[in-house]
Amino acid sequence: MYVAVIKAELHLPYAASWQTLPSDSALPPAQVLRTARPMWIETEDDYARDAPAAIERVRASNRVFPLAVLPLVREGQAIGVVIFTYEHPHKITAEERTFLSALTRASEQALERARLHVAEANARAAAELANKRKDEFLAMLGHELRNPLAAIRSAAELVRVRGAGLEREAEILQRQLAQLTHILDDLLDVSRITRNKIELRCERIDLRAAISSALETVAPLSNAAGHVLTVDLPPTPLWVYADLTRLSQAFANILNNAAKFTDRGGRITVAASVEGRETVVTLSDNGIGIDTSALPTIFDMFVQIDQGSSRARSGLGIGLALAKRLVELHDGHIEARSAGLGTGTTFTVSLPVAAAADPPKPLASVPHATERCRVLVADDIPDAAEMMRMMIECMGHDVRVAVDGVQAVEIAEQFEPQIALLDIGMPRMDGYEAARHIRANLGDRVFLVAVTGWGQEEDQRRAYAAGFDRHVTKPAEPAVLESLIASVAEQKPAQLSTDTHGSN
Repeated sequence: MYVAVIKAELHLPYAASWQTLPSDSALPPAQVLRTARPMWIETEDDYARDAPAAIERVRASNRVFPLAVLPLVREGQAIGVVIFTYEHPHKITAEERTFLSALTRASEQALERARLHVAEANARAAAELANKRKDEFLAMLGHELRNPLAAIRSAAELVRVRGAGLEREAEILQRQLAQLTHILDDLLDVSRITRNKIELRCERIDLRAAISSALETVAPLSNAAGHVLTVDLPPTPLWVYADLTRLSQAFANILNNAAKFTDRGGRITVAASVEGRETVVTLSDNGIGIDTSALPTIFDMFVQIDQGSSRARSGLGIGLALAKRLVELHDGHIEARSAGLGTGTTFTVSLPVAAAADPPKPLASVPHATERCRVLVADDIPDAAEMMRMMIECMGHDVRVAVDGVQAVEIAEQFEPQIALLDIGMPRMDGYEAARHIRANLGDRVFLVAVTGWGQEEDQRRAYAAGFDRHVTKPAEPAVLESLIASVAEQKPAQLSTDTHGSN
């Protein structure tokens, strides 16, 4: 082990240097390091008494170099020493000792600040690495969960269409699948929000459309619990500047919370109005309520509020946090009110009013194919591929299935599909490369759709760069696929959003 020594010569100009010596040395710096007590050496007698290991060197040089050796201390332990030397015989005055001691203390403080700065930088780097790994884990989790969800969604649709006498089972499958997809989307949005990666596609919209979409999302859960739902919306548009999908998600998260914590047969009320320059939406329930002491943290991420016997209904603690962040991204604000347990809860969302727009054009009805369409399905998960094939065949189309990218290219060359639904993570050749080959062979005669569990913005960009026309995140809604295939069959590509989530 070696001791780091700072040596400063007290003459103009000042100079400093670093040296090392063994920690068990008998020289003054090592002694001061061990004892944490300063050493003042002015004469040959001082050397003989306090630093005998250096006396021979002093006598050989025929010169005495006065020394001030002071410890650098942290938490009572010496971590180094500072040596001040004089070139000529000198009596170190009390004022000089005070000055040198103060200078050493200042050095200690500077070293401590540097240590804290390095520790903070290391902690920040570790946190950033942990966040990166968390984001990578969530992305992989989303991909791994979406694959089985895709197969389940197709199977549930088949049960609904073909399962005479299984209507109840089909309803349960669809409801629970919607809940799983909703939870998965919220989990992935946690990662996006913490990295400020949420991208809004805002336009002037009628807020009533966002509320209606949210009500549709939560309807299966609310209906199953027998809730009485009251909706009070004005007959005229409520104009706001917003991303319809994201705002619907915020309202759906609040309504989902209300449905979860309201007992069977309870009441949920949604109302909206314009108050000055704000559009105000209130979402109330007569559920179990919130203890007033817990209200300040209700919108914090991952917070689990202790609801006594109702803890079994607790969720992941992210739905309301996401709702708050999404509302704030729209320059709005949200608050929760409750008089305590057993009194229900009211959420209020306020958003800036946008100027009135021209009346919106009527929405085109969802197209249904009048002709059979040639569809290629490529997925290396057998259950997912088979369920997708059966579902699309039930829609009346001609389907071929490939289990990897190479087979997809070969089948496409022979079958000449009008639309190809390609998974991305396939063996032998991934979906990106398969899309490039199919596009090169068939040109614009084929409509390429990436149907994948990878749903981040960068995944969408990569899909379009590879030649895909659309990017659909698993599990895809049957109605979305039916509309898309029908549009291709009629040679009128559907104007879908760049990414269609199963829960939106």
